[in-house]
Amino acid sequence: MEAASRAVRTILEGFAEQSPEDILMKFARQLEEDYEAAQDIQLYIFGLRCFFSWPRAVEILKPTTIARIQALWFEENDTKYNKWLASFNDDPEELKWSKWTFQAKNTLLTEFVKSSKEN
Repeated sequence: MEAASRAVRTILEGFAEQSPEDILMKFARQLEEDYEAAQDIQLYIFGLRCFFSWPRAVEILKPTTIARIQALWFEENDTKYNKWLASFNDDPEELKWSKWTFQAKNTLLTEFVKSSKEN
C-alpha cells in the first residue's frame, strides 16, 4: 500500500504542470517499478483501478487523451519487445512483467472507456 500511496502522490503533484497523459503514464510507470521486484500483478492492477475509479478521471481523460495514452503504451511495449529481441536472449521471463503490465493497462483503459460511455 505504501507503493500505491507513492504513486497517488505522483499524480497529485503532477496536476500543476503536466498533461493528463503524462500524469497517467508516470502513475502507471511508478506502479510498475514498485511492484516489479515482487511481480505482484494483483497490486499493480489494484493501483491502476484506483486511478480509473477516481471521480476526476472522467474529467481529465478525454477521447483524444485516451488515444494518445494508448499510442504511447503501444510504442513503449514495442520498444521493450524490440530491445529484448535485439538482445538475442530467448528467455521469455524477462518479458513477463512488461507483458502483464501492458495487458493490464490496456484492459483497464478499455474498461474505463466502456464504463464512461455507459454513464
